[in-house]
Amino acid sequence: MTKQNLTRYEKLIAKLYDQINNLQSQKTRLQQYKNSKAKRIGELESKMQDLEILENIDLNKILQEMRERDKKIEKLDAVDKNFNSRMSTVKKQSQQQYEEMKRKFEVERNAKIDAFDKLESMRIEMKALEGKDIKNDLWKDKCKELYEISREMENENDSLRDALKLM
Repeated sequence: MTKQNLTRYEKLIAKLYDQINNLQSQKTRLQQYKNSKAKRIGELESKMQDLEILENIDLNKILQEMRERDKKIEKLDAVDKNFNSRMSTVKKQSQQQYEEMKRKFEVERNAKIDAFDKLESMRIEMKALEGKDIKNDLWKDKCKELYEISREMENENDSLRDALKLM
């Protein structure tokens, strides 16, 4: 995994956390609104009891207001349920994305470790080939001879191709 991908994933994670925080703050505001309205309803109910004492109260009007407020509360409850559902979905998606990034990170990390291991073994082989070991010197000489032979054959093939082209 490259630094650029890692940075991009970190930004994506930060963005998702920001979205979760935003949704949580919206939920908190909704709860506060709901609580303040419930408190207000309680206050209104106590005022209504006080007003019942008076004979000039229009009970039908008060009942209508209470019904309207009940409808508002039901709407707010529906909004709260919808919000909780959305929050759950966002959390689930965030968790899935996190797990996917974690899995990709592990794959990239393992590939990197394998590459470093191969590089280290190649370094060891190169050091062994550069050493003063007689066996290694013989193999080096053999490799050089084979290289020279293949080089000569390649030159010979090139000259034969050129001759064939002229024919």
